[in-house]
Amino acid sequence: MAALVACGGESAPPTVPRPIAAEAERQRADDGAATLQSTVRLEFGEEIALALEGDELHEAIRIQTPGSHEAPRRVEVLSAGIDGDDPAVLVVETGELVPEGSEVRIHRSALTEGGEGTVATQVASDLTELQVALASRPLAPTRPELFAISEVAPVTAEDHDEEAIRSQLVEHLESRGTTGAPFERALEYFDTMPADIVQAPKLRAALAGLAGTFAEPAIADLLTEDNCTGLPAARIAFQEPPDFPNLLARVTYTETGARVISVHPRLEGEPFQLLMPILLHEAIHCDQISEVDEEIAATAFDTYFYIFLLAVEPWLAYEGTTLSHNFNVDALAMLNSGRMVPESVGVLPSPGRQPVFVGTEMEYRSFAEYIQAAYAQLGPGPSPPEPLAQDYVENLASLLDLPVRDAFNLEYLDGLLGWTMEPEVMMAAIAALGLEPAP
Repeated sequence: MAALVACGGESAPPTVPRPIAAEAERQRADDGAATLQSTVRLEFGEEIALALEGDELHEAIRIQTPGSHEAPRRVEVLSAGIDGDDPAVLVVETGELVPEGSEVRIHRSALTEGGEGTVATQVASDLTELQVALASRPLAPTRPELFAISEVAPVTAEDHDEEAIRSQLVEHLESRGTTGAPFERALEYFDTMPADIVQAPKLRAALAGLAGTFAEPAIADLLTEDNCTGLPAARIAFQEPPDFPNLLARVTYTETGARVISVHPRLEGEPFQLLMPILLHEAIHCDQISEVDEEIAATAFDTYFYIFLLAVEPWLAYEGTTLSHNFNVDALAMLNSGRMVPESVGVLPSPGRQPVFVGTEMEYRSFAEYIQAAYAQLGPGPSPPEPLAQDYVENLASLLDLPVRDAFNLEYLDGLLGWTMEPEVMMAAIAALGLEPAP
């Protein structure tokens, strides 16, 4: 009887292959630049054939984001087809990035004629939802006053008190988690720094505080003969920058060729931590030739350092002082840039991004463009290499065993800063600045 039923009954529906895994990977341009598109590879474990093509096939494939950070949405499918090297793999290219935890559903009619219902699987991705949001949308301030208020910090008696400043340096090092040899070096630098060269204790603390960071080589560069001038700096002081009294800081040279770093007196009341990026920036300038690419790179290093400072001392963003305001603005521009790692930091335009200052009339599309406008009087470069900038690059590159190239090559610098920025540091800075992805 069973045989008669089997022979005389309706035939069983065709077996439809089911995906057993799906992996999404961000697409990159031929030069390695990031894009805002993903390639999703669906593995079926057996050879597949497609019953649909073109728009019908695209419509039959639905990829939906998990929606834990925002409302779930359907991702546009740009193309789909069987992998030429593996007939068990369906390759889908999308119009936006596909994050971890997304779901792909394929209507069975795409895999067999007349098929009904869908087959589904979860997507493993190289990007989280948060990374996709950071890569795809610019950050916008929720506390615009942090980017608008700029007042000269008053100078107090404590600013000239060596013991008080030394105590502040100790507290800062402890907040950074600096221990052991770097901690001891920092205090030794502060205690032994020549007062005839660096008279103000606050500037001594700012320079000494670079110990244990990628910018520590700036200390020897300024205080010894180990630099391109062959001379230690003649003076590092709060004084008006010669010829350009509106500058915040400037490097000039004595008749013997020794450097003088003039830090504007209106910065004397600033927290010494905010003077650290100023000194690591100015120390780069050694050879008396500074074109715009050198200034962009030097400002990139000081802004990168400021983001690190915000992660350990977020109160620096709220000071409302000249430097707090300036660095907040620079940090926003850097966080909204990044050609190689748009979900991190960078100096070049991010793919598909709006201007870096969302909601303002400033149309700069990258950190580099913004800084270049500030140094419009300089030539287009290239600047000759600066050994200290290369030291910074070597120290950062060593963190991830990355190649070492010219510090003033902005394409290289963009990737270097993006790859080496620790995600937890960046997120702490974003929180300190009150930033959220724009709608």
